[in-house]
Amino acid sequence: NPVKDVLVVNCYSLHGDESISVYDVYGKEIFHSSLSTFHYQLSTINYSSGVYFVEIKSKDGTVIKKFVKE
Repeated sequence: NPVKDVLVVNCYSLHGDESISVYDVYGKEIFHSSLSTFHYQLSTINYSSGVYFVEIKSKDGTVIKKFVKE
């Protein structure tokens, strides 16, 4: 599903050392923050339309998911 203004990320097992990053299609990091809540809302209102990747890092590993900004 394309994202309009907000990307919602649900993390159900936070340990306190997780981080979230967003990369453009060229691999440039355009956002980075620590995760401090199970239900994280990332504003994409200033992002151009296109493909992006969200990366969640924790002590248990890394997950990368693609999303499309309308």
